[in-house]
Amino acid sequence: MFCQKCGTEIPDGVQNCPKCSGQMMNNNPQINQVQPYGYQNKSKMVAGLLGIFLGTFGVHNFYLGYTTKGVIQLCITLLTCGIGAIVSCIWGIVEGVLILCGSINVDAKGMPLIDGTSTPVVNQYYNSTINNYQSYQNAFKVSIKEIKNEDNMTVIIGDVESGSISVGDTARIENTETHEYISCRIANIIEDDMNVSFSMAKNVIIKIPQIDISNVGNELIK
Repeated sequence: MFCQKCGTEIPDGVQNCPKCSGQMMNNNPQINQVQPYGYQNKSKMVAGLLGIFLGTFGVHNFYLGYTTKGVIQLCITLLTCGIGAIVSCIWGIVEGVLILCGSINVDAKGMPLIDGTSTPVVNQYYNSTINNYQSYQNAFKVSIKEIKNEDNMTVIIGDVESGSISVGDTARIENTETHEYISCRIANIIEDDMNVSFSMAKNVIIKIPQIDISNVGNELIK
């Protein structure tokens, strides 16, 4: 795990970075998983009840994004002319109970399920940094020349076309296929001494926590 503020590698279980004293968001990799901008977490209550009452047709698995499993349950029910429905029904009830009990607690994207009244941990973290990005001052735009994954980090090489960028800033990259935004935090900038903000710099090397770089756009923006 890496410090979201300075990029220092942090052992599991440590709550504060030994270098910059920054507080770790959470050492649970499921909670720290990068969430697409605007993504809505699935409801544990809805998924559980769908499993109990409509599990015969795999509706709860379709809801959570487990399409293959949902198709299997649906086929068992339909292709056996209802004879196999008892199997799918029991299967759905068991999964529904496991969801409500918390044994199944993430959807197909690895995002945590929430109950009807709570705000997801991931959203609590990103609400102050992503959802209101348009009101931020000191926005920046980096034109990406090269992007690659190495050593559990995503390395971006690009030019700062406007604004200034520094370690700890929040940024986002568009997924050109889904047109959603991948949010991230600037973990390190090569040769940045933590007191310098890069502005209009060329060939800046920026490191962020590793993301899926397939279908990403050519701009890193805030």
